[in-house]
Amino acid sequence: MKRNLLTQMRNEWRDNLWLMLGLAIVSLTIWLFCSALFSTAKNYFLPLGFDEEDVYVLSVGHLDPTAPTYIDFGELTREKASDDMRGLIARIRESQNVEVAAFSDNGTPYKMSAINSGLNIIGEEPDTIGFAGNFRSLSPEGVKVLRLRSLTGKDENYLKGKLEAGEILVSPDPYWEREKMSILNEWGVPVSRFPAEELVGKNVIMSNDSASRYHVADAVALVRRSSFDNPWGGGVILPINEEGDICRVREILVRVKPGNGDKFCQEFESTPDMLSRRNTYLYGLTSLSDMGTAVEKDDVLDVRLYVALIIFFLIILFLGLLGTFWFRMQQRVSEIAIRRVCGASRWAIFRRVLGEGMLLLIGASVLAAIVGWAFIKQTDLIQGFTTIQLIWFELATMAIVAFGIVLSIIYPAWRAMQIEPAEAVRDE
Repeated sequence: MKRNLLTQMRNEWRDNLWLMLGLAIVSLTIWLFCSALFSTAKNYFLPLGFDEEDVYVLSVGHLDPTAPTYIDFGELTREKASDDMRGLIARIRESQNVEVAAFSDNGTPYKMSAINSGLNIIGEEPDTIGFAGNFRSLSPEGVKVLRLRSLTGKDENYLKGKLEAGEILVSPDPYWEREKMSILNEWGVPVSRFPAEELVGKNVIMSNDSASRYHVADAVALVRRSSFDNPWGGGVILPINEEGDICRVREILVRVKPGNGDKFCQEFESTPDMLSRRNTYLYGLTSLSDMGTAVEKDDVLDVRLYVALIIFFLIILFLGLLGTFWFRMQQRVSEIAIRRVCGASRWAIFRRVLGEGMLLLIGASVLAAIVGWAFIKQTDLIQGFTTIQLIWFELATMAIVAFGIVLSIIYPAWRAMQIEPAEAVRDE
């Protein structure tokens, strides 16, 4: 039977070739769109590393010296600005609607900036052991504002106390793999990237500032920049000393009491002592959840577009296959009738028709894989995927197309087999 099927397909090679090309184009398109969808959405279900509920962000601004109300403090400008910052956050903390407030410098999750640097262990070879990540600065209360989660079971008060003592927190890279972390630095020297958890309790220096020395207090969950962010490394949280020079701190993070968000917004807008103090002012009050919605808008639209395109191509695939196999079955009604007369069962006939569709799919998938892999290699369209992942995408695409072929064959084949053999061969 298999030999007869191959012979029949070879005899009909022209029709089969066009059908195979059509299946290859559809398979390749679905494969690429599924890969792009996975590339965009694969990190969505990873933990964010913070709690955005009831958190608001305030931007810090300073008057320009040319402003009419600007006060010139001369050499004391930075000191006075720091005093103003402390006065503003103290007024916010006094509010009955506020639970806790903290200073932030690149510490706000949905601020898509990145300060990337590294840490080297003191006492080890700096060029051989290091840790790279995104550096964030928070005052100790920031632990409670964002509700950072310790990976070693410590509570928020412990983390807050460590930041107050000038120690730092680190976060692991979610894609860290020890065997893949051997890379070359800018001088071509092998560098072994270090897992965050093994830094806890060690004294470290900054890669770009050997004068800054810190003790790693604990490992916390990585504070991601957004739900769709693809983290390339870990994270480092540095302490902001509220009693020091804080005139260049960019933001204040505020966690309000549950359900008091609207009340705090109204209070902030109507309270001059919260809005400004001498040359320093606060503006742009925004909830962290709204900021996240705005930042992730383009990624959400991309996901919806990919899903819509995949569904569209699946519908086109099903309708195209249905029409094609319906036409092929109509041409083979007499052939099916003769096979039935010769004793072939309906299941045997259906298996033969289905086998033809699967052989066409295998040929189309091979063709799509050759073209697709060459296209990906030349354009770098899909980055960050392993070979195994791309193979899984291709197999999933084959399964989707195979399902469409089965659905498209069942009814036309069943309808053809319902025709009486005598009626089917009457015109032969």
